Amino acid sequence: GRGQIIDLVGIPGIGKSRVISEAARLAQEQGFAAFGGACAANAVNTSYHVWQPIWRALFDINAERDPIALQQALEEKLVAIDPVLRSRAPLLGTVLGITLPDNELTRSFEPKLRKESLENLLADCIRAWAREQPLLLVLEECHWMDALSRDLIQILAYSIVDVPVTLLLSYRTTELKERGVDGLASLAYHEEIELQDLQPFELRQLAVTRLNQLQSADVTRAIPDGFLDLIVQQAEGNPFYLEELTNFIHVRDIDIYDELALTQ
Repeated sequence: GRGQIIDLVGIPGIGKSRVISEAARLAQEQGFAAFGGACAANAVNTSYHVWQPIWRALFDINAERDPIALQQALEEKLVAIDPVLRSRAPLLGTVLGITLPDNELTRSFEPKLRKESLENLLADCIRAWAREQPLLLVLEECHWMDALSRDLIQILAYSIVDVPVTLLLSYRTTELKERGVDGLASLAYHEEIELQDLQPFELRQLAVTRLNQLQSADVTRAIPDGFLDLIVQQAEGNPFYLEELTNFIHVRDIDIYDELALTQ
């Protein structure tokens, strides 16, 4: 019944997306509705880029529909929450990544008021939906987040304290302090989880599993220790690097039981 904010931090390839995928699966098993978006390096100046797929899914709308019909559908969604919100439907165009015609009310809004009104509208929607079903909102690659998306996270962070909403944000380790959202770390319901390098014995287990999967290996035969040691050493604790190494071995059709292959 309470909000939670989680910063998931790690170097590239350490497994943030894999952890997020598993977290979403577990959340859905427990009755959450899960929605997600990802930032992109070429969209750091695109307003609300990471939020657009999330809000389209939350409002259950198809951006290809006729703008008038789309606005009517959005108004119906807002009326179901609170009839007072109906007149603010045109504000949603920016966060949905579509163009909606202004009405008499929104046409009079200057930019600052327009932004604040939109943020408050979205917070009202999240709170209303969360009372019907817990929500997991995932935002990946947040080191590439645009400024308006960060502002919206900050607004929502203070709005979810007493409703069942989890905000799960992933960052690269080196970028968190520079690109993180101001003020979140001071909240009692904020937590940072940093993914560490895998230990050698964990990498060995992963290597054996991957090689057996890729090569339909005879699981009754032990893969030579020297072969596994080389893979573990080259992976340097990073599961993505290890996966690429095992893919390379598979593509090259290297016999994992051949000791000579180790020297080649």
